[in-house]
Amino acid sequence: MLQVNQRLAFLEEDRPNPQLTGVIGMISDLASVVDDLRAEVVSLQDKNNGGNAQKVNVSELPKYSGKRDSKKIDNFLWSMERYFQNVLVEDEKTKIGTATLYLNEDAILWWRRRELDIQGGACTISTWNEFKADFKKQFYPENAAELASKKLTDLKQPGSIREYVKQFTTLLLEINGMP
Repeated sequence: MLQVNQRLAFLEEDRPNPQLTGVIGMISDLASVVDDLRAEVVSLQDKNNGGNAQKVNVSELPKYSGKRDSKKIDNFLWSMERYFQNVLVEDEKTKIGTATLYLNEDAILWWRRRELDIQGGACTISTWNEFKADFKKQFYPENAAELASKKLTDLKQPGSIREYVKQFTTLLLEINGMP
């Protein structure tokens, strides 16, 4: 900014021209606006990051292979939602596109087929909730809640209380409508 002002001052002193003076004034005003915008960008970056920019390591997000395991499915979707929340992803298409990056094996084959269906007009998946519903319809075991209820009924405490509580909590999460 200092160099721009020095050059402008030199031009004003060397050639007193009204048109040039007007242009020099406009350039000076523009340089001032650019400085203000830079300061505002820095301020917003500090405000949004709290001064500590932390990156989310997306390589640690789980991949889903297509295995019909309600625990794996629920954990995959939950992890994706936490990721979206932490990196401020709000756009529905971005959520779907990001989640599909973490599909592999049978799950990626399912998504490739669904994309062809979408392109052909056979179905629409345009929101994250639509994606989750279709995803669960495809992979979620139909009797997951019943199996978990039966396991919960049969649950015994053979070892430590910690292991029992872990098994109990896991089964509760698999039963729809349980707290």
